[in-house]
Amino acid sequence: MLTHRWFSILIFVLLCLSSGSVLAQDGTVAKLNRPPLVACIEGEAIPCVVNVEEASQITGVWRGYIDGATAMGFIAFSADGSYSISADVEGEPTITGTVTFAVGSVLFTPNDDGNMSLECATPARYEIRVLRVGEKPVALAYRLAGKDDCLARTLDFSEPALHYVDNSAELLPFDATQDPVAQTLVACPDEMTAEMEPYACDRFATEQADIAGIWKLYYGDAMNKGMGFGSYNGDGNFVNADTPEHTTSPATGFQHGNGTYLFDEGLVTYSGSVEADGEACAHFTYRLRVIHFGQQRVAISYTPIEDACVQIREWADPMILVSD
Repeated sequence: MLTHRWFSILIFVLLCLSSGSVLAQDGTVAKLNRPPLVACIEGEAIPCVVNVEEASQITGVWRGYIDGATAMGFIAFSADGSYSISADVEGEPTITGTVTFAVGSVLFTPNDDGNMSLECATPARYEIRVLRVGEKPVALAYRLAGKDDCLARTLDFSEPALHYVDNSAELLPFDATQDPVAQTLVACPDEMTAEMEPYACDRFATEQADIAGIWKLYYGDAMNKGMGFGSYNGDGNFVNADTPEHTTSPATGFQHGNGTYLFDEGLVTYSGSVEADGEACAHFTYRLRVIHFGQQRVAISYTPIEDACVQIREWADPMILVSD
């Protein structure tokens, strides 16, 4: 499928450019191993993030993309540090391996069954962040923390994986004729009843109400120790600033501070200032995946569709909701 091939190449280029260090909006280098956007606090059921440092933090089953993001499947992590990837939650794994942990990163070492390419049999290091609501796991977000020549693995890890609870989550039929990354991983419930347990799910944003609110994001090193806040207003304007309070008016002093956004057929096109941002960085188009826990919004994950601005790297990590 031509669209998917083009998309895959684009994602690969973005990942290669962001390996090891990341260009910030002001051209400085944004460090890996950054602190969580919103720290989890015991007793508070808010969207938050944990940087993974041990197997117990990711033990369980997660629904994500497999086979170079050409299909959906499951990755299961065990407390002993082993992992397996399969197309079906109860099916035979197609990939197995182990993960080992160092400060700020996780090394994936696959078990080579003789059918793997050299590139994909070679270990690769990633950062993993767990998105949670209080103590409840919601999603894994991966970030390349070195070099990975295995294109399939980089594509699989380019999108979040959702925590999967077999007895409650609804999986929609997979459409092999459509781009897998444009399909919902786990369907969200239309409504929650008192008997239902909330679970991780995702929806694609199609209108302003889907993303309205204030979200916390990584923003180079120029603001607030590498973090900032982005506000989507109901009138089609966005503002990025150093505090939530400053998102109420157009920002000044840094690139992509404010502009407009427009939905069209499930994609969002952003328009900033050519004078402030430069011709290449004034317009860009993304698909927005809104990660939920039940009907509670948690994060926005961004998939680039058209973006010639090589400085935009903050959206490689999901933004976390801090205020509706």
